Amino acid sequence: MADLTKETKMPIVQQLLLNVPFFVLGLLVIGGFVAFSILGLLIVRRFISHEQLRPHHDVADPILGAIAAIYAVLIAFVVVTVWQGFDKSNANVQQEANYLADVYRDSEAFAPDFHQKVGDLLRKYRQAVIHDEWKTMAKGR
Repeated sequence: MADLTKETKMPIVQQLLLNVPFFVLGLLVIGGFVAFSILGLLIVRRFISHEQLRPHHDVADPILGAIAAIYAVLIAFVVVTVWQGFDKSNANVQQEANYLADVYRDSEAFAPDFHQKVGDLLRKYRQAVIHDEWKTMAKGR
């Protein structure tokens, strides 16, 4: 069995997502693509005049429209997939919380000192999950 405390080598993309703030990462990615697009446009316009490109507009319009529609459908699928993952993780958290409540209620049938001990252990477990495990998972471990 693997040692869970040992650091594992993460891919660079995962390290970026976990260590760089989303705002900065978003600006870098979007800014990079915008700069690449503008640079490409400037290079093309330097070598090809606007008059040479005019006859091709009638052909390019439907192609760009189709590409935009495909991209919109792709983005919709990504959003749905992410939302389903969020819902599933939310359901898992609620299910585990219900299991803890069930164990606590079931321990009421035993002696009061045992019931108290079970309650204390369940509280410690809940705190460990919230304060330790969730923070560890947020770091990708």
